[in-house]
Amino acid sequence: MLREKSLWEMLEERGVNVKRALLIMKGNEEAYKRFLAEFFEDPDFVRLGEAIRAKETQNAFTYAHGLKGMAANLGLDRIYEMLDMLVEILRSDKLEGAQEIYDTVMQKCDRIAGLL
Repeated sequence: MLREKSLWEMLEERGVNVKRALLIMKGNEEAYKRFLAEFFEDPDFVRLGEAIRAKETQNAFTYAHGLKGMAANLGLDRIYEMLDMLVEILRSDKLEGAQEIYDTVMQKCDRIAGLL
């Protein structure tokens, strides 16, 4: 009989560093799941997309930077890496590639949020 994969295993397969995040959360799995769910519902994702489309690089930078920090604490390594690239683009007051990176971040978020 095949064993069903745990949530933690499925998250790991999607690039989430669950072990590190649970260390940060002092092993509190319920709190970690709650914070993950809240992260994916953060209105700053919508605000970030709006700021990019409106060419408001400084506002976009602020949103991306905040989301990047939260992604790091939650072990969302692949999302963190993409947000880090986005932050660096926006830090230089440019937008080239920003929409594409944002779209990729949102796709990665959807793939993980769908597990919760």
